[in-house]
Amino acid sequence: MTQPLPRLGKQFGALFTASSLSNLADGVLSVGIGLVAINMTTSPTLISLAAAAFTLPWLLFGMYSGVIIDRSDRRRIILIATAVRIASLATIAVALAGGFLNYPILLALIFIFGTCEVFADNAYTVLIPAIVPTSRLAAANSRLLSAQQVTNNFLGAPASGLLFAIGAAWTFGVPAALCAAAFFIIRVGLRGNFRPEITAEKSGGKTRKTADLKQGVAYLFRHPVFRPLVLASAAQNMVFTGYFSIFILWVVGPESRLKLAEAHYGMLFTLLAVGSICGAFIVEKLLTRFHEIRVLGASWLIATLLLIVPLVLPHLVAIAIMLFMSGMCNTIGNTVSMTLRQRLIPSALLGRVFGAAQTINLGLIPFGTLLAGFIAQFAGMPAWFISATVLATAAVLLAIRAVPPSAIPPAVPAAASPTPGADAGLPDALPIHDSPAAVFHADPPSGA
Repeated sequence: MTQPLPRLGKQFGALFTASSLSNLADGVLSVGIGLVAINMTTSPTLISLAAAAFTLPWLLFGMYSGVIIDRSDRRRIILIATAVRIASLATIAVALAGGFLNYPILLALIFIFGTCEVFADNAYTVLIPAIVPTSRLAAANSRLLSAQQVTNNFLGAPASGLLFAIGAAWTFGVPAALCAAAFFIIRVGLRGNFRPEITAEKSGGKTRKTADLKQGVAYLFRHPVFRPLVLASAAQNMVFTGYFSIFILWVVGPESRLKLAEAHYGMLFTLLAVGSICGAFIVEKLLTRFHEIRVLGASWLIATLLLIVPLVLPHLVAIAIMLFMSGMCNTIGNTVSMTLRQRLIPSALLGRVFGAAQTINLGLIPFGTLLAGFIAQFAGMPAWFISATVLATAAVLLAIRAVPPSAIPPAVPAAASPTPGADAGLPDALPIHDSPAAVFHADPPSGA
């Protein structure tokens, strides 16, 4: 008789709700920052700085955040980072309402908010294995990823335009309130000590932190399984970001191939979120029938092959299906990769490995945008569609070839899966040769 799966638990419910509220705030800000910025300056350089200030902290502090998180109580990191985010957003809202916000202050506060987001998001991910039974990690991760898609694409972005129409201050005031609600939920609903046991030892100083950072990076690159997965993920993120940064030129406007109206473009991309939700519903079932690495490889391969669809089938229905499938594959692939990382990496190293991998992932993204623009400008959009498909597919095939299923130890059966407690800071029971895990940028429409 099949044993029933253990429940995800109330602590996961608190983390899920708080994470969803934080992501909803991010969704509002992703559009709201630009709306506020263009009312303060028309300089393309300054406008781009506002977007960069929001994302640059991942490149600057991604690895360092992992060191801090691996030496601290992960719950406390979330609370501190969220408190600073609330303060920065509330300051912008008050300054907008009072009419004394200038552009340098806006950039500085956005940068502070983005820096706190690095620490909070890293800590959220690292905290999951401490509160969720090992056999339900895939379910927990898929729920978080699908909620991220819904809050960012379905709710956050449209809400931002409505809030800005009411008043610019609301564009930052409402996210501040959402972050405050997330703070309260974590504070009340997620109690306990979530500090890895290794950090209880007295250690400190710049030298020690540098050594910790090097250990995390070395841990990531020395493992023959997860090294190719991380590199393939980074290559895919680079290609996918560049691909969709100029995708609008192919489908929108009277001179485009599809001649789609601008007002319909955003509606078309909601299919990414729909696909993501569907992927969240089926990923756990897929993992009960197929090996994790098979599911990961299949989702990657399908996502990369879909890149050629707009060129060979330049029709609205075909592109709609392509976006839906991309969202589904994105959630499935991200869920498997996150689950592998959380299941196989000792808790005391999880933050550093995640931070290092995210830095690699995000560090290559600007190169993908530049590459897409260069090829499309001088060789045409079809040449870029072909190049993107070839590059991404090659990265996937190399990773699949380098990581056979036999290299991944099986997950703990449901019946034997322990239910973590608040003090679950011990290394996991299934380390594989100091195995770092693959980390993939969760933003759509990446297939990594």
